[in-house]
Amino acid sequence: MASVQSLAEARIAQSKGWRTFRVIAPNAPLIENEILCRHTQDDRIQCETCLLCDGVSSKPNIADRVHGLKWSAIRLVEISRNA
Repeated sequence: MASVQSLAEARIAQSKGWRTFRVIAPNAPLIENEILCRHTQDDRIQCETCLLCDGVSSKPNIADRVHGLKWSAIRLVEISRNA
């Protein structure tokens, strides 16, 4: 499993056989081979029971919307535009 910071990094990692985890802007679309983190969709689902990020190759690539402080989301959008 590779943690990536941009769509370009995701494409490179996936082309080398890695599954990816990517943080995206709040309104950014998923790419065709990604699903949204299950906890983002339902906060009752916890990482220790979901296990989609466990690195097993038959599972999908994961994206999660940036959350937390508003400045974090703003900074991610700025970085994404420059990538």
